[in-house]
Amino acid sequence: MQHDDAVYRNILHYMHGGVVTIDLLGVITNFNPAASRILGLDPEGVIGRSFAECFLEDSRNDAFSQSFLDAIYRGDSVHSRDISYYRAGKERHLSLTTSYIRDGATNDADKVGVIAVFADITERKLAEDRLRILNAELEDRVLERTRNLEEANKQLKDEIRQRQYMEDQLRHMSQHDALTGLPNRALFNERLELAIAKYHQDRSAGFTLLYFDLDGFKQVNDVLGHGVGDWLLQQVARRSESCLKDGDTVARMGGDEFTAILSGRPNKSEVEEVLQRLQSTLAKPYVNDEGVEAKVGSSIGVALCPLDGEDTETLVRCADEAMYRAKNAGKGQWKFYHLKD
Repeated sequence: MQHDDAVYRNILHYMHGGVVTIDLLGVITNFNPAASRILGLDPEGVIGRSFAECFLEDSRNDAFSQSFLDAIYRGDSVHSRDISYYRAGKERHLSLTTSYIRDGATNDADKVGVIAVFADITERKLAEDRLRILNAELEDRVLERTRNLEEANKQLKDEIRQRQYMEDQLRHMSQHDALTGLPNRALFNERLELAIAKYHQDRSAGFTLLYFDLDGFKQVNDVLGHGVGDWLLQQVARRSESCLKDGDTVARMGGDEFTAILSGRPNKSEVEEVLQRLQSTLAKPYVNDEGVEAKVGSSIGVALCPLDGEDTETLVRCADEAMYRAKNAGKGQWKFYHLKD
């Protein structure tokens, strides 16, 4: 037994963790050197004294003292927790485990005291706090970086949209007449080439090409002014579009000259219906918001693909010649190129 006591004392003496034992009356019975170092108390000044006298001097250590009371009176045998302990006014952090001391090896043995084993984890706690702060700072930086990236991405998308819009506008401007908004000569040629290519791929296809200008437009400009003339050209563009079906194209070639591509294999009666509708629509009086009235007519030349040609140059030339034949015949008429009347 004396040998066991010596071993026990040596273990307590050399343990890195603090060990305090108390009896059921709260009297300190053991207080090892590590406990003295951690708690800042002299073993000779505490052994044999009530733990309340030793630990309750600083009210901030109530949690440490309460752990002994809990160990004495609670029903479970082992309890662990991290608590604060103040020594010389400075906070320390302890990892504390309390358990029963029994007078025998079985659970039925009587409880004769409580043992508390604790370690100073202040540095670990401080390191954890620093780590939490660093993590919080890192998260803030990541969030800020994320916000910056999102903002940069948004700005980039806005710039791309603006660039795309500008490119679309430039493309539209390069392919459309600035005054009327109709396809210009470049876009007309492109669509005419597509129509011809479609015909060469499918010989059952075909189309009709119209070339027309306005009769009396020079007088409108000379008498009513170029402002009214420009307005009238815009109205002619809208009226011309209204006479065509989806898939057809009407374009302004310049001045008061226009062209139209009528899709579908040419049928003379159907083409003449379009011509009649176009001439009657364009011949109706034009009245602007100031009450100024203008009147124009139209002379139309018609070329048929493939009857009159199968290439751009030939078809345009044929339609243009047919238009001048219509104009020379008295204006307000239409002429088919292949009918040499």
